[in-house]
Order: sequence, then C-alpha cells, then structure tokens
Amino acid sequence: MTFTHLFVSGVLAGAAILALSPAAHAQERPAPPNVVYGRCAVEATGWRDNFGECRLTGSENGKVPEGKTLRIDHVSASCAGPVEHQVTILALGTQLKPDEDMGTQIVIPVTRRELVTQGRSIYQASIATRLYAGSETKLEIYMGLEIGFLPTTGASCGVTFHGVLLPR
Repeated sequence: MTFTHLFVSGVLAGAAILALSPAAHAQERPAPPNVVYGRCAVEATGWRDNFGECRLTGSENGKVPEGKTLRIDHVSASCAGPVEHQVTILALGTQLKPDEDMGTQIVIPVTRRELVTQGRSIYQASIATRLYAGSETKLEIYMGLEIGFLPTTGASCGVTFHGVLLPR
C-alpha cells in the first residue's frame, strides 16, 4: 500500500468509528420551533389609503393564539396595478396587545417594474425582518397610492410571511 492508500483508509476508519460512537449521538437536537405562515391581501377600493387583513396558519380568526407571541422573520410581497396609479407604500402592521391604539409597522420596500404592453405595473419585494405580534392580536396590511390619483379599483397586493410562535 502506498502512503495515500494508508491515509485514505485511516480517514475512512476514523469516520466509521465516530459514526458508531455513542457519544456522537448523545446530544439531542432541539425540537423545531412552531413555524407559522401568514397571507395578507389588500385591494384598492377607490381611495388613496387601503387596508386588508392577514390570515395565519392554524388560526380560524386570523389572531395570534392566546398565550403566544408571533415573531415574523421574513416577508414577501407582490402587487399589480395600473401604470398611472403607483403604489407608494406597502406596510405590515402589528400590535403587542389587542387594545393598543398604536402598533408597530414595517414598510415593505417594493420595487416597480412596468409591463408596457399591458399598461400594468408589477411590484415585488422579499425581506428578512424581525417584527412581533402579541397574543390575541391581528395583523393588518396597508397599501397607499400616490397623492392626487383618480379613484381606481385596479391595484392590489398580496403579502406572505413566516415566523415562529414564542411563549408570551
């Protein structure tokens, strides 16, 4: 056997010993976190400011489960609308308590692309974030259109997100 053969066989034997060793398997992996997915939709109703609700997996009423806090880790968005009526802001809002007047809002930085042949604009975004929603609260999506627009119902946005449920 050459030196290379001895080296390779020694490495393979060492790997086999580690794989069979009880100490190598003694550490248990932590349980995966309680992953939650959400989906929001908002459609222009002829006004500049438009609001829509969000739904969560495992929730019939769209609320964060009692005794839990939702930590949102990633948000993706897609919007479409007439070229002449730009979406100027898209934001996802949360609250830490159900009776709060003020909440937290994250602006989703959508990028605009025009489809010249169809006279439509497409907006897209995908961002990592850290946003919290408290127990028994709902999330809300907000879409603002440019100032001075003529009322239109042709703009809409869809937002998806995922995160984990944490103890309150």
